[in-house]
Amino acid sequence: MQAPGIPILVVGRRVGELLAIDIPSVEQVLNVQASRAGLPAPAGGPLAAGMGTLVLGEACMVFGAAVVVLARARAADIPDKAAEIAAYLGLGADEARLAIPLFTQATAWGSPLDGAAALAAYFDPDPRVKMMAKTIVARLEPRRTRRPIAHVRTADYEHPLDRAALAAVRSVTGVETALRKLSELGAEKAEAIENLAGCVRVGQAQFPELYALFCDAVEMLQMPRMPELYMKAMGPGAYTIGVEAPRVVLSYALPSLFTRDELLFVMGHELGHIRSGHAPFSMLRYFLPQLAELVGQATLGIGALIGMGMQAALLDWYRKSELTCDRCGLLVCQNSDAALSALMKLAGAPVAYYRQLNLDAFIAQADDFDKLDVSALSRLFKFGRALENDHPWPAVRARELVRWIRAGDYERLVGKTAGGAECPGCRGPLTSEDVFCSGCGMRAAGYRDGNVAVASAPRSSTLVAETDTRKPTDTVACPHCGGEIKAAARLCKHCKQVLAGTPTRDADGE
Repeated sequence: MQAPGIPILVVGRRVGELLAIDIPSVEQVLNVQASRAGLPAPAGGPLAAGMGTLVLGEACMVFGAAVVVLARARAADIPDKAAEIAAYLGLGADEARLAIPLFTQATAWGSPLDGAAALAAYFDPDPRVKMMAKTIVARLEPRRTRRPIAHVRTADYEHPLDRAALAAVRSVTGVETALRKLSELGAEKAEAIENLAGCVRVGQAQFPELYALFCDAVEMLQMPRMPELYMKAMGPGAYTIGVEAPRVVLSYALPSLFTRDELLFVMGHELGHIRSGHAPFSMLRYFLPQLAELVGQATLGIGALIGMGMQAALLDWYRKSELTCDRCGLLVCQNSDAALSALMKLAGAPVAYYRQLNLDAFIAQADDFDKLDVSALSRLFKFGRALENDHPWPAVRARELVRWIRAGDYERLVGKTAGGAECPGCRGPLTSEDVFCSGCGMRAAGYRDGNVAVASAPRSSTLVAETDTRKPTDTVACPHCGGEIKAAARLCKHCKQVLAGTPTRDADGE
């Protein structure tokens, strides 16, 4: 692994080139900085992706210092320039998009910089850069530590009530005909026009931080295509619509009311509808009243009667499909408290008291709700009120999610790996090729062979002050083979070399 000073110098030279600073001025600043660090001055030219990989805290610090200088020097095409620097430092494209809006606030910090003054500001960053870098680390760290779930099948988390209700819908006479008729009438195109005309489309140029979070959720689920994301002026909530071109629509209030993980839960929930193939039946539920009216006029009311039965079956299924998608949302955000607090906020928790949310008391509401079943009249009232809603009651959704978690199914799925198992020490994922866990260094269960060489890995010095905000779950390069490992790893899973000062133990403590 390179000393952090090397990537810092390389990025500094590239910043000078991107700002078209005269070569002698760049050389003068670089020589001074390289001499202080005891390193040679780097050559110029474009940056190669991944060649200056640093731990997350250091990468954000260097990236931030570079983007701030570009912003204060009023450079053109900052996103493109920043993308090159981010790729060199080992930051992903989505991570860079998430960070750029924060760092470009530096344009308001004072008068523009130019020449050698701009490059000097890169090597001696403003304290505000360090604060912003820490903010970005706080946002990116949970994103990097979530366990992959793309290999988890929808059948693995599908709620049994959802499965049974969808089978009942398919058995209703006329459903297939209604689906074909809906397609012929172009209902999806009409809704697409409504989204384009009445909503705000989110993308790289519009709310890039929110779009990066949405891309994160899509990437977690490895969706075959990227749905469009829209913001709409409506009450807190979200919905998904579209078969040929699926679209997720969020209330414009959610980013102000929800935390990052709560937003991920909602996004994962909506993407769950797409992943589970709910879209055709959701569209039918949405447009069936208008379709039944048209058919009823042509069939002297008979079609409308059939439509009433179909609508009841669709509403019953849709309520139960929400339970499946809540599970998908939790798999994406991987924060059970955030999932439950999101449901509580949707139920009506006042903004002024968000700090006092009591999730246990909220879940207990559902238990009290179940106690109403003691009488036939109460059961009748519950059934009648449920028919009026297209979503289950939030307290019931929370209870169902908690039951799934307590049953151990959630942990089993997030601990599951494609063709692998779970580490007996830290419960991190293991692939079928792993001999040791890259997270804690424990030998995989059943492995009793192999000698491991021990080599020292001296701690690298740093050039930019306070860049090392490394977390145990950050990914770094192995000092021996360059393979990607966790910062807390005791042993490289690629070359099997033990990192200095970290004794190896196996599953039996040997």
